[in-house]
Amino acid sequence: MDKEQKLDFDQDLYSRQLSTYGPEMMQKLIKLRVFVQGLRGIGVETCKNLILAGPKKVVIHDDTKVEMRDLGSNFYCKEQDVGKVSRAEASLSQLKELNPYVEVSQHTGVVNEEVLKDFDVIVFTENYDGDFLHKMNEWARSQSPAKGFIWSGILGLYGFTFVDFGKGFEVLDKDGEDPKTGIVTQISSEEKAKVVTHARHNLQDGDYVRLKEVEGMTEINGKIYKIKTVTGQSFEIEEDTTKFTKYVRNGQFEQVKVPIKIDFKSLKDSLVNPNDKQFPPLENPDMVKFGRPEQLHV
Repeated sequence: MDKEQKLDFDQDLYSRQLSTYGPEMMQKLIKLRVFVQGLRGIGVETCKNLILAGPKKVVIHDDTKVEMRDLGSNFYCKEQDVGKVSRAEASLSQLKELNPYVEVSQHTGVVNEEVLKDFDVIVFTENYDGDFLHKMNEWARSQSPAKGFIWSGILGLYGFTFVDFGKGFEVLDKDGEDPKTGIVTQISSEEKAKVVTHARHNLQDGDYVRLKEVEGMTEINGKIYKIKTVTGQSFEIEEDTTKFTKYVRNGQFEQVKVPIKIDFKSLKDSLVNPNDKQFPPLENPDMVKFGRPEQLHV
């Protein structure tokens, strides 16, 4: 982002997340319009954190009257609310108080395409109506641009989250980790040059790096290369260095985060086959019970 570009938000209020997300992400976040259905444990926690982050608008929906058990999951529900007001009504006023810069309101009644058409992201929690969820997911994917679709729930000690942002979704930072850096000790002169590092580089195939402060083979300085790992302390770059000056000494590499495109799968496809080469496999929190996440998914 251009440093001279005006930031359209309170930088003091959002100072901590500005340093985490960056100004480009914050500019997108403050324009985001989100619909959240379900105000039990997951839903109310999602709304709280989302509103504190500072999107443009959050609309909540849950017409179910407050039950006694809700007092253990929705921290905004009170005993006097039981059987009298809906979960959304019980939560609305306190959610509004979290951030005066966010438009927080309540929707009552049916939820359909007409209601959701003006939102960027729609979130369904504690909803297990399969036909309805499939219908909304396919509709969200069909929009241009596709609308973000998130479905989450908790069943006892087991919880799940499904995310779908459509095809060709651009991810600016694929892992959120700090860029890796290291010292270069050798660069070969060959059609696909091999770069040797002083310590383990911790890079992966497909990562991008910028080389700098190299002495001798100065032609390589400042350029960005896609790498292929060779060993833990060496990687290959797509550069013919046979006509470059010979490497003499020194040099550093720094990882460059390059935007990537991701094709999310639909809810229907993901339920049949949750694993995908673009994403890591289902996490196994208990190393004694291999295959447990797949069993729970089924």
